[in-house]
Formats: sequence, structure tokens, C-alpha cells
Amino acid sequence: MLTYSPSSGFSLNDVAVPDMIGNGLNVGGQFAAETSDRLRALTAWKWRDVERTFPVFPPAIRTVGIVGAGTMGTAIAEVHLRRGLPVIITDCSGDALIAAERSLSERPCLKRRDAASTDLLFRATTQIADLAGCCLVIETIPEVVAAKQDLYRTVERVLGDEAVLATNTSTIPLVRLTGGLRRPERFCGMHFFHPVQQRPLIEIIRSAQTGEEALARTVAQAKRLQMLPIVVPDGPGFLINRLLFPYLAEALELTCEGAAPEEIEAAAEEFGMTRGPFRLMDEIGLDTVLHGGWILSAAFGERIPHSPLLVAMVKAGRTGRKSGGGFWDYDGEKSPGQDASSACAMADEVQALAVPWVQKRRAFRRDDLQARLLLAMLLEAFRILEEGLVRDHRDIELGVLFGLGFPPRRGGLFAWAEQIGARRIGELLRSWSDLGLRYRPPEIMQDWAVRGRRAYTLEPTPPLTIGYPLTPDGSGLATPH
Repeated sequence: MLTYSPSSGFSLNDVAVPDMIGNGLNVGGQFAAETSDRLRALTAWKWRDVERTFPVFPPAIRTVGIVGAGTMGTAIAEVHLRRGLPVIITDCSGDALIAAERSLSERPCLKRRDAASTDLLFRATTQIADLAGCCLVIETIPEVVAAKQDLYRTVERVLGDEAVLATNTSTIPLVRLTGGLRRPERFCGMHFFHPVQQRPLIEIIRSAQTGEEALARTVAQAKRLQMLPIVVPDGPGFLINRLLFPYLAEALELTCEGAAPEEIEAAAEEFGMTRGPFRLMDEIGLDTVLHGGWILSAAFGERIPHSPLLVAMVKAGRTGRKSGGGFWDYDGEKSPGQDASSACAMADEVQALAVPWVQKRRAFRRDDLQARLLLAMLLEAFRILEEGLVRDHRDIELGVLFGLGFPPRRGGLFAWAEQIGARRIGELLRSWSDLGLRYRPPEIMQDWAVRGRRAYTLEPTPPLTIGYPLTPDGSGLATPH
């Protein structure tokens, strides 16, 4: 578990380190200690950064309202209840509220509380008016702009002037949601990650109109939840999904090129990702992934290619675990992919849906599959740095480690890139030049290669002196144009 103390900031206890590395890896004591040291250094840096940015926190938020009693809304309620923070959850569906109450009542952390104290902390209601006393309301309804805007108008009418309204949207730019808000300065993004209990990170999105006090209150709430806050500006996909979607899109592209999905999943798991791309899409919801992909594709063009297979699956009603079937079939709480999805063949219906879009099956080397998946993410990370979306590369390292399940034993995305080396990365990019713009490195990446800069490590180090594959005039990383 990630914990916080004023003297040392965030840290991971020794028991949690192997759990975060996961996937059955055999973690020795020294290895676990080294991993823990790096994570502690990253998290301690982050909290110092937060305290510099927000030297004075406003009064604590007393009661939290959550709109939407689906998987994510229920999970967000749970992390608040774990910290003894009162929650009111509302949904227009009484059945959804009953399911949320049942799910929360079965959580061991809440079972340990006596019934009276749990009843005092948690309330489920179909009435938006019951949110009137909440200091923070988090919206978790489906990713439909018009529906969210209608909801905000209703919620704003019952909230006090000092309350903060936050959206858990994962991809919709906030500028598209603020139209019609009476108090846009009290509105921000508060993006949790699935599964919430295993992802101690909150991406806090600041729109052009978000006020400092509302932002500070949201960051303070992340602290109370003992979760790392990363504050990013508004934009398509924000930070974490800018990194995630190239990884997911590349898995779908590899499938259409003839790679077996089971092999892609196994490659990701072997690398150390806590979830392979297909299992992750099943858990997020394929309709959510499709909608997010459209938003990012509209913003970034062919860097996020459309997947006809994903469209076909959503049209067929296969939207993931929540519908009983995505890339795999699910039976209640049991799923063939829950612990070792790569070992199980995908559902027959998916294989039939894929026929029009998939080339003849062919073998891919395991390390090539891993490189395709992770280089797609790395290239986007360099683009994000080049754009100035984050002030420090360590926000990206924390984002992939705590938000995306990147293996801590790799040290982070940039740390992994330095382990691979620019020479090998350049060779791979050249070999995949026919894949288009998404494999063209940005200038900042060329600068990293040419100068041997190690700007992406925790401590400054001397420039590297090994050779890199340069263009004939020595001006950049040798990749095709």
C-alpha cells in the first residue's frame, strides 16, 4: 500500500513491492529493496513538488458525492470509505445502486467496520438533491458530452458555491464540458484508474477556467486518499491516456497484421505489465476504448489508427467484462483471463468477427511484440515532453508505474529506454518505417540520442559516450522520413 507521512512523503511498504511488480515474478529481498528505493525516491520527489506548488491547502472536504454507481463509481466510493470519508452515491438506476451497495458490503476493509459506522459513512440515493451538502462531487457517467452537460446543470443547482464539481472522464477535453456551467472555476477533472484499489494515482486536470482554490482542494483530497496527484492541463487524453492508447492501438494493429492476440497478451505479461492490452480493454470496456480512440484519433490523426475490429465487436454487443463478453467470455466473477489470459484462446465469436480484418496468421518474435507495444508508448512520451504537457519527466514515470501498471522492475518508461539504448531503438524504428508517422521520432528524442543526454533519470549523470545511429550528416537519430 502507498502510504504518506509528512517527513518522508509517499512510500511503499515492503509487503506491497512484490504485489506491484506482480505477475508471479520471483522477487528477491535485494531486488525488492532496490525497486522500493526507486519508487520511494519518485514519490518523495512528487510530494515535494506538490507542496511547492500548493504550499497552503484549503479546509478538508467533508462529504463526497459520486454520480454513477457503475464499476468506476463504486470503486471510487470504496477508496473514500477505506479512509473513513463519508460518501453519497447516486444513480438514476435503483438496480445499479443495489449492486453498488452489495459490492461495497462484501469488501473486507468495510466488513471490519461495525454496521452502524458503515451506515453513517455511506448512503445510496436516486435523488440528485441529496448531494446538496457535498463539498466535492465526482461524476462517473458514460462518456457522452451532452449527458454530462445536462447532469452538471442539475448538480450545480443543488451544490453550494464553494463545492467542487469534478469529472472522471478519461479522454474528453474539459473545454467541451464546461459550456453552460455557472461556476466553471469550480470544475476540474479527477481521473482515477482501473482497478482503483491497485492504482494509487489520480490525474487532476485543470481547464483554462479552473480556479486555484478548487484545484488545491482536489489535490488535498488526493492526499487524504493517500494517492499521488499529477496535475496536467486540459487536452485530448490528458497525460495517462495519451500514453495508454498508443499501446492499445498497437495491440489491435498487430492483431490485424496477423499476430495471435494470445501471443500479444503473453508478450505484455512477460514484459511485466500487470495487464495485457486485451484484458485491460475488456476491463475498461470496449465501447469506452472505442470512444476514447475516436477522440484521440481526431486530435492526433494516424498516430492513433482506427480499429475496424473494435468497431465490429462493439456493434456485436461485446463490450468487455461488464457485458459478459469482450475479447474473452466471462461467467460472473470467473474469467478465463483473470489470472493468465494469455493461456486461454479468445472467444470463438471474436475470432469470427476478426476474419474480414485480419491478415493471414504469422509468427512474431516475442521481443518484437514487446518492442512494438512499448515503443508506441515511448514515442508518445517524448512527444508529450516536447509539447511541455508536463513540467518534469518524472510525472510520466509515475504515471506509467502507478496509473498504467508498468513494471516497477523496469524503473519506468524512460529508464527502460535507456536500458535498451538509442542504438537499438533507432534500428527498430528504421525497420518499422512502413508503419507511418506513429513511428517517426520527435526532435526531442533525436536530441536524446545525438547528445547522449540522460535527462530522464532521477539523478543527473554525465553524458553517455557510446555511439548512436545518426543521420549521414550527424544531425539526428537515423530514422526514415
